[in-house]
Amino acid sequence: MDGNVLVRKLKSLDSSICFIMISQVLDSDLRAESYEAGIEFFINKPINKIEVKKVISKVTERVEMENMLSNIKKMLKTSNKSKKVDKTENENLVKVKHILGMLGMLERKVQMI
Repeated sequence: MDGNVLVRKLKSLDSSICFIMISQVLDSDLRAESYEAGIEFFINKPINKIEVKKVISKVTERVEMENMLSNIKKMLKTSNKSKKVDKTENENLVKVKHILGMLGMLERKVQMI
């Protein structure tokens, strides 16, 4: 089983897994297949320790940002369902939703009340 097949199989089990592929393959078609399979980054062999650290750092940063945004979205959806919200909290929530909507972080923009 090659790396691309492995990535596809594991992604089908858990799409949140991130892959960084390290290979000496120079064929651009094979690299494209790797990205289509779901890798985040491709590092050429022989590896450079500094490059590997930076790539891992960037992928980690992206995953953490996605998790944070996901948690914000869940929090906002949960607070929408709650009926017992005081006026100030509700006004702040509407403002936050509006800003996140403008940034494209919410599925729809919230109108200011």
